[in-house]
Amino acid sequence: MKHKSLIGFIFCLILILTQTALAQGEIRQWASNAKASTQFSATDWSAQQATGAPDSLACADAPTAWASATAADNERLILRYAEAVYPTQVNIFQNYGRGSIVSVAILTEGGQEITLANSQDTELTCPGVFSLAISPMTERVNGVIVYVDQAALGEWNEIDAVELVGFATAQEAQLNPPTTAPTAVPANIGGKQKSPAIQVTGPLGREVTCDIGGTFTNGVEVAVIQMRSGYNYTATVQGLNGFDPILAVLDASGEGLCTDDDPSVSNYTLDLPTSGFVSGSNLNSQVVFANTSASVFSDISLIVGGRDDQNGEFVLILEGMTYSSADGAGDTFSTQITQGMALSGVPVSAYVISVTNAYDPFLSLIDADYNVMTDDQGYYVACDDSGDPSLCWGDSYNLAMGYVTRSRGRQLPGGAYDAMLSLPVDESVVGGYFNYLVSASQNTYGDYLMVFHMATGPQN
Repeated sequence: MKHKSLIGFIFCLILILTQTALAQGEIRQWASNAKASTQFSATDWSAQQATGAPDSLACADAPTAWASATAADNERLILRYAEAVYPTQVNIFQNYGRGSIVSVAILTEGGQEITLANSQDTELTCPGVFSLAISPMTERVNGVIVYVDQAALGEWNEIDAVELVGFATAQEAQLNPPTTAPTAVPANIGGKQKSPAIQVTGPLGREVTCDIGGTFTNGVEVAVIQMRSGYNYTATVQGLNGFDPILAVLDASGEGLCTDDDPSVSNYTLDLPTSGFVSGSNLNSQVVFANTSASVFSDISLIVGGRDDQNGEFVLILEGMTYSSADGAGDTFSTQITQGMALSGVPVSAYVISVTNAYDPFLSLIDADYNVMTDDQGYYVACDDSGDPSLCWGDSYNLAMGYVTRSRGRQLPGGAYDAMLSLPVDESVVGGYFNYLVSASQNTYGDYLMVFHMATGPQN
């Protein structure tokens, strides 16, 4: 009898933390449709469970992944993608019984099947991602076929998701060959306390000179990667315990504006698991902005610092975000860990709060190649439903008990199906990045708020 195992929690996390920015210009997408030679049932463990982003987080038998009818046959899983691309990579997420993939093929728009070189997966690490680089091609691809032979192991090889990576043009694909492994260094993200090993030898964070006058050098940056132009977004920052934050919004060239002490948001409050209740304050700041870049997509940076380099905790709320079928792998956010963040002893907590009930968000930590990261026990650093401890890495809480205030003073409650990740920081990760991917569970779509709880440095 197949069953679902609960995820254990590992509180001392060893990650591969990227030292480079996220790749840009790629089209990354999860399968939109799938069929298989056999499936365990028409619902649980069906071929359709292999569509969409990964949602089987542990090395465990999971009904949210594809499994064949029996555990000893040669089988195939055929996946289709919404957009044809000139491919550079295929990433196969396996959550159980890994080691039975004997070959992987791609399907061109014209229906030709091309078997990829070195496409037998002999690795037994579970859960794990089997990544295959693809040599430059002159045809676009919109399908992947995974062949498994489970006779040798006598166990189901369950596949949770398959990502197709590529570019819109052949030239872009040739200029951006995939890497076989992330550009990264190992880092221990263990303790949550201040570390006396850090020596303060310079600015605590990002330096920003504001258009309204003044400079701060303890800025904490959240970069929204490839934000869509033509839409308005709202960013609000609320300080905790009397902290007076300044919010800067900058484009890719470093141009932008700062805002401080906005009376229109002085009555905004919030209540989140990591912050507790935060009362209104005349020190709150808000800015409404748009990506006015000439290109359709461009990076936008939200940077929070303190007036006169005051340090403290804050909650940053970004409105206007939408996850849709056109977003491929999902929306990406990146924050570089500063010296001040490590000295503060405050974990970096990220929340995805759905605005529409139909959307079930999924939040994961990724490397520069968009691979979902794992801890030293092989668990994905990801969260589906924060109200279910078996579906989230680390400490998570039912967000239905909390809320944030959004534009025009409206309170948005959280929900049990919203997602959160709270990651401790110490001196070993200073200079590295936490890269987040927002996608969805069960192929759902909708509007959401992205919320970060962080600190600029040790309390003054």
